[in-house]
Amino acid sequence: MESNDDPQLRLAREFLQRLGLSRGEIWDVLMALPMDVADEDPFEGVARAPLESGYRRYREVCQAYAAARGFGFIDLDRIQIPQDLAHALPPDFMRTHRTIPLRRRRSSLWVAMPMPVSRRVVRATGEVTGCRIVPVVAETQEITDWIDRTVASPCRASLP
Repeated sequence: MESNDDPQLRLAREFLQRLGLSRGEIWDVLMALPMDVADEDPFEGVARAPLESGYRRYREVCQAYAAARGFGFIDLDRIQIPQDLAHALPPDFMRTHRTIPLRRRRSSLWVAMPMPVSRRVVRATGEVTGCRIVPVVAETQEITDWIDRTVASPCRASLP
C-alpha cells in the first residue's frame, strides 16, 4: 500500500482506518476484495469486507461509511418520524428502494438509505419528490422494520 496507489484504494484504506482496523487487518480486507470493485459505489465491497471477515459490528461499519462519505447516520429506533412526512414517498417506492423520508426543509428532503448509498436511488427519489435529496445512512434492517411497521402493505390495505 504505497502512497501512489489509486484514489479508490486510498479512500478505502482511510475508511478502514476509521473503523480502527490494524494495518494487517486493512491489508487482509483490501486483498480479499475482487479486482473489479468498480461498482456504482467503490465502498460497497470495502464496507462489506470487514463484516464478512468478522472484524466489526454492522452498525459500526455503517457509521464509519457515513463519516467517510460525508453522510449523516441515524438510528431509526430512536426517532419519531411525523406521519405526514412518513407518506412523502409512495409505499412501493419505499419498499423497493429501502428509503424513508426523515425531514423536509424548504426544497430539501433528508432520506434514510442503506449502505452503500446509491446515486441512482438518490436521483429517483428526487424525481419522485421534486426535492433535493440529502442521504442519511441507516442500518438496512432498521429501514425494513420501520417500513413493515409503518407503511401498509398492498395486501393489508385491501382487506376489509
